[in-house]
Amino acid sequence: MYNRCATSIRPRRLKHKKIEWDHSAPDFTFFGNESNTINMIINLLMNALYFTPSAGKGGEVTLWTRIDDDNNYLYVKDNGCGIPSDVLPKVFEPLFSTRRHGMGLGLTFCKQTMHAINGEIDCESKVDNYTLITLKFPKLDPMPGFILQKDISQKSTIIF
Repeated sequence: MYNRCATSIRPRRLKHKKIEWDHSAPDFTFFGNESNTINMIINLLMNALYFTPSAGKGGEVTLWTRIDDDNNYLYVKDNGCGIPSDVLPKVFEPLFSTRRHGMGLGLTFCKQTMHAINGEIDCESKVDNYTLITLKFPKLDPMPGFILQKDISQKSTIIF
């Protein structure tokens, strides 16, 4: 997925900015639509790049994964302007945007994509410091029923 997401970002969006992919982080597999997941990650990257500083101020977006006993996680963190506390509860609402030409559909799409696979999305932020998006993917069930599910669901892998 890394290559497909990375090649979708236009070079002009990266001017004076950097995306860091932690290639040492663990890969994981999940049931879900790969296309939707890639579009979701691209949307999160585009938002992060939009709100990070540029022109030599060191705009940076970092992605990494983590696995625990129950879930797989993908994190997207930027060092941008942050989100004010009164705005934070609204970011996943349909048609809500703080961008000048924003439509308020991107983060709503991300939330719907995660809910479709019984996952979760969360946002934490500190003004003038960072925004961190956490995607929580359910682990695949290793039980025998897994073989049957595999035939009717699309399996995808997060690879960094």
